[in-house]
Amino acid sequence: MLSRFCRYIEKVYDFKEKLRLLKDNRIQPQILTGAIWLSAVFMFATRKGSINGIEMELRVPKRLEKIIGKRKPKADIIGDVFALTETDPIRLILSQLNYKIKKENQDNEISL
Repeated sequence: MLSRFCRYIEKVYDFKEKLRLLKDNRIQPQILTGAIWLSAVFMFATRKGSINGIEMELRVPKRLEKIIGKRKPKADIIGDVFALTETDPIRLILSQLNYKIKKENQDNEISL
């Protein structure tokens, strides 16, 4: 089910391209900023209650490896990167997603 969700958000929202906009202030990061934010997306999608909850999922061998990569972030790194991430790209991404969702809803109302 999670793989279908991943294909959907990539196809409809071009999610990987949007994640490339995210930057943080780390010097020579070993884990990409996009991979860390994807961990957060999956935290919300799977209804985990905290960053520690998603870390337990990430520790399962091969789980989410195709999406996040072999180097999976730990909870403290996720929190640190959230604090270091520039906010303007996040606002832009959320604005674009909101616009797309709103447009889809309007199109669905018209076709009914």
